[in-house]
Amino acid sequence: MTLSAGILILILSPGVILCKKRWSKIYPILLSLLGLIYHHFLSVESSFVVKFFGFKLNLFSYRLSGDILTYAFLIFGLCVYIFLWSKEKDRFYYMFTLWQVGAAAAILFVGDFLSFFIFWEVISLSSVCILFREAGLSLTGRYFIYQMFGTVSLLIGIGLNYAHTGGMDLQVNTGQLFFWLAIMVKGGVIPFHYWLTSIYPEIRLETTVFLSAYTTKVGIYSLAILLPLMDLQIFGGLIAVIGVIYALKQHRMSRLLAFHLISQMGYVIASINSQIMYGQIGAIYHLINNIFYKGLLFMVAALLMDLFQTDDLMIIRGRGRRYLPLFIITLIAAGSIVGLPGLNGFISKSLIKKGLTNSLTANLLTIAGIGTALSFIKVLYYGFLCVNDQKQSSNSLRVKWHQYVSMSIIGLVCCLIGLFPFLVISRFDLTVNLFNWTDLWKGIWPIILAVILFITCFPQLNKLILQITPDLEGVFVNARRIILVQINLGLKHLQRLHSGNVQHYLVWIVLTILILWTYIAIMV
Repeated sequence: MTLSAGILILILSPGVILCKKRWSKIYPILLSLLGLIYHHFLSVESSFVVKFFGFKLNLFSYRLSGDILTYAFLIFGLCVYIFLWSKEKDRFYYMFTLWQVGAAAAILFVGDFLSFFIFWEVISLSSVCILFREAGLSLTGRYFIYQMFGTVSLLIGIGLNYAHTGGMDLQVNTGQLFFWLAIMVKGGVIPFHYWLTSIYPEIRLETTVFLSAYTTKVGIYSLAILLPLMDLQIFGGLIAVIGVIYALKQHRMSRLLAFHLISQMGYVIASINSQIMYGQIGAIYHLINNIFYKGLLFMVAALLMDLFQTDDLMIIRGRGRRYLPLFIITLIAAGSIVGLPGLNGFISKSLIKKGLTNSLTANLLTIAGIGTALSFIKVLYYGFLCVNDQKQSSNSLRVKWHQYVSMSIIGLVCCLIGLFPFLVISRFDLTVNLFNWTDLWKGIWPIILAVILFITCFPQLNKLILQITPDLEGVFVNARRIILVQINLGLKHLQRLHSGNVQHYLVWIVLTILILWTYIAIMV
């Protein structure tokens, strides 16, 4: 029996609490590196099954896609801990983030519902602990409510499936709706995205780097494990377009990146259950790419916040031009997310489009690609390139060397798997040449069109988007208020019903038993 690298990290993560201050920064780096080496030498024939109260926990069931994603999770975690070296973080912060890394890597290999649920909840618990230490009770409570809705949905789905099959093997036979709701919440998919777009801009951006890399990716990857037959091409295309439209409205990089996180997951949703191998591999490739280039963009946003005390592009207005290495790194990350040939996003987006069987979805993803290019031309222009006529105060702050090292490693990964896609694709026994004129042109022309639109009519286009799109955040805030009012009214009515009359209580118990008996009889 063999442990997965994720479980190994979870077991060893409490050790960081015993470390002295300096070693508490070194320990996560060493543990991530240990997990990476351990995973590399792990045998595909390994298994790990234990008995738990009459159930069998299948903690390691090899999946090729999970194998490749684990490399991405661990390499990225290693880079983030290097990035955080100069930040003042306590030991518990490092332990909770290690839980996030470990649980995300562990869930990729589980083979039963109970193990899946345990690691699913460890990811949620670690996020709650991180948010509580970073932002206090209000934001944490908002996140907790959403995640508990997802948890209850997952539990109901598992319960229905167990009642139907009598087993806990990781194969959904009934209750698909509840599994779908759990995945939507965890993945931050519209209309369950409010926890993501409202919380990410309100916490430290270096913490957002962690949350963006693991929680949502595990949620969307679960589609391939739990609901492999669900055709979501058009839905994924719509999510990609809606996310990018709302991203174009944003001036703050944190909010812009949050909506682009939603949009990029639309690409994965559209193709992860494709019946064509190109689409499936493209979706996994895109998940890997998104971990790296989106994490890199959040790092850039965190540094802009440190340097200028704001991530509002309209306030920064080109002041980033003094940091040439940071501009080059941002250019690589932006080129990756827009699908510029030679970078990793081009490979995954090309594979995804080859795997689509629906022409409408292909058109939607093309529109999303143009919008993505527009967004990051805006980031590059207002962050680094435009001339700021206002008098600028001197800034003695500098980007730390270890931050450049961390971002350079991620940027190098984006370049390597963009120029040499066989490093990933060959693992799937697939041979494909995407560096032909047809595929290159498909990757280039949306970027060219976006440049033309930005130069000629971006202010007018942005104004039009502001006018025609409803405020999703306001809708969700108002809906939450209405729900809370109804809950309070319900509680007051319930208090009136609790009169102390024993006969009333006996009637409720009998009715509950009858309802449960009827439900069980129907299901059996």
